[in-house]
Amino acid sequence: MEQITLNKQLTLTFPDGFRKLDANEVKALSSAGSENAEALKNEEAHLMVSMGFKKAGGLAGLLLKEADMVKAAEKGIAKASAPFGYKLAGFGERTVGGKEAKSFRYTYTAQGVAMTGEGVVVKAGGFYYYLYLYAREALQDAGFAAWQEILDGVRWAE
Repeated sequence: MEQITLNKQLTLTFPDGFRKLDANEVKALSSAGSENAEALKNEEAHLMVSMGFKKAGGLAGLLLKEADMVKAAEKGIAKASAPFGYKLAGFGERTVGGKEAKSFRYTYTAQGVAMTGEGVVVKAGGFYYYLYLYAREALQDAGFAAWQEILDGVRWAE
């Protein structure tokens, strides 16, 4: 099992079959887009998870909520994925290691393959954490079941 800890605060545990992407692979992901990003891939299950965080600084950080940040994240994914037929499926809520979070689901096509994804934003300790799942649409039931297992297993530092 692989484990990733973001910002010494949020620890995610991944089921067997996931491998951590190296720095060059992570850098190539347009959705990760920061030095605080990590990503894992399960080639056999056709799943990828990327994640990152940023400080909720300044007045905007105090005033903005997860709902605002998830809309901004969705807008960024929509823009980057527009050439791939991006379609928003809707906004929702998730629980990440016992903390309430906001989410959005979407579909797109990559190299002729129908894909689905979900972005999750959770605010904790003055930081926003961004978690993304990418899965083949044909395998989405198994993909979202694995995703739920990952989110349920999140541990927060005390």
